[in-house]
Amino acid sequence: MSFIANYALLFAQTYINGKNYGVLPFLVQIKDNDYNWLPGVEGGDIGPKIGSHSRENGYMYLRSVRVPKENLFTKYVEVTDSGELRQVGDQRIGYGTMMFIREMISCMVPRMYAVAITIGCRYSLFRKQFPG
Repeated sequence: MSFIANYALLFAQTYINGKNYGVLPFLVQIKDNDYNWLPGVEGGDIGPKIGSHSRENGYMYLRSVRVPKENLFTKYVEVTDSGELRQVGDQRIGYGTMMFIREMISCMVPRMYAVAITIGCRYSLFRKQFPG
């Protein structure tokens, strides 16, 4: 029996006492020990995709599924016993990480464009399109 196959990492709109707190990650049990879908969970295979025969693709619906607060899959957010969502730790760490990733993206994209344009130009110089 595989522990991992019974659970899924789910990013979902989070409502606590009727208030929306946005999208948060949860670790949710979706199947029982016999690999049957739990109540409120439905899923299946969407069939083969053209050009991607080695990948399995599927769908999953959750209808009226309540997730315990212990399954919140984040380090810097917690739900109190009174049902309030609060930030834990220093928010500057998450902000700093986000800014670092954005800087890396903005530095890498121009280089990728330059490489793509160079390859395209070199290829177009030597490619024969028409006979003759």
